[in-house]
Amino acid sequence: MRKMDYKRVQIISAELAHLGYEENKQRTANLKSCLDDLSIRYNEGVGVYKNSVETCLVILPRDIGESVMINTLVFRQFGQECTLYQDRQGDAYLYYPSKKPVHIGKLREMPQVLARKQDSYTLVNNKYYAIA
Repeated sequence: MRKMDYKRVQIISAELAHLGYEENKQRTANLKSCLDDLSIRYNEGVGVYKNSVETCLVILPRDIGESVMINTLVFRQFGQECTLYQDRQGDAYLYYPSKKPVHIGKLREMPQVLARKQDSYTLVNNKYYAIA
């Protein structure tokens, strides 16, 4: 049986749950501008994390170095609690600014009804993704 290769995927946000709509909208615009300056492509989506809805950006990092750079940006400039990263084996991890990554399972596309039962999921390009 052939081993399946997965794409590296990173899901990030600039928003903070305690801030208002306008401030979070500006933070997202600032993050997009930073990524544009770095020539990093992204797709905008809707993320739900700990039952809080926010704009998220989904990136296919070129390599682990680019992923580390992105994490550094969102942790230092935007004060994010964590980012989600899927490796080429399909394993998903939460990365934190000051502790080791935590393996959380596999990021999978799933029907809306199943994804919305999770406390965290992502909607991008009209497809729902969550940890399975």
